[in-house]
Amino acid sequence: MRSRTRRLLDYAIGCRHQWKLGSVGLSEPPREIVPLSGGLTNESFLVDCGKFPVVVRINGENSSFLGIDRDRERKLLAAMIDLPYVPKVLYSDDEVQVTEFIPGDIVSASQLKDSSIRYTIRSQLDNIQKIILDVEPINYVNYIKDYSDQLDGFPGLEEIHQAAQLLDKSPWHPVIAHHDLIRENVIVNGDEVYFIDWEYAHIGHPLMDYLKLFGRSYCQGMADETLLDALETVRFGITQLWYAVQGLNDPPIDNLE
Repeated sequence: MRSRTRRLLDYAIGCRHQWKLGSVGLSEPPREIVPLSGGLTNESFLVDCGKFPVVVRINGENSSFLGIDRDRERKLLAAMIDLPYVPKVLYSDDEVQVTEFIPGDIVSASQLKDSSIRYTIRSQLDNIQKIILDVEPINYVNYIKDYSDQLDGFPGLEEIHQAAQLLDKSPWHPVIAHHDLIRENVIVNGDEVYFIDWEYAHIGHPLMDYLKLFGRSYCQGMADETLLDALETVRFGITQLWYAVQGLNDPPIDNLE
């Protein structure tokens, strides 16, 4: 374990008396700490606190270079605190976050085609999108520029930029959008569905999450073809730029349909 990780993990656990646990207190040190795999931005740990498990996230050192605004994340999560399908934040600052642990499995590709799962997800996203929040909406051109300015040339950038311009100029109602609603961020436990990892969330286009999770065919009829083209280009363009800024290999090809 890196020294920074160890230091911040100890710090987060040391702050346990500040965790917002309602009527449940945590007076003793955690029993077990298990690293969680899968994250590309941060390091996360499942911490067994006896009565309840929590997830301690050690925020990546390069968060600001990846379009992450921790203040915005906290505001959005605070606005969704009463929703049972969004993890409750117990503690958060610019370096660590502690949330309740959501048991279950990553939603499978076959489950995403199940009508009952789709209905649940759509109902929950609709409820999230109804929340009114005083946060400046995303400007997709500027968001893409923040990535591309860190790169020495990027193939296809002009096409992504033009799509973002079209998207920014089009009439649409900005809503809370996860912006990283991949399968790994959707947890299923029986009949319950949960959305985790909200650090890339923003006030954005209402179709972005549906397009990310279900693919273009699901969104047919919800917007004209030109706008769907722009949304798709911007969505995948942001993913490509994110991987490039991280110095990682090309992102996996979508298989959403």
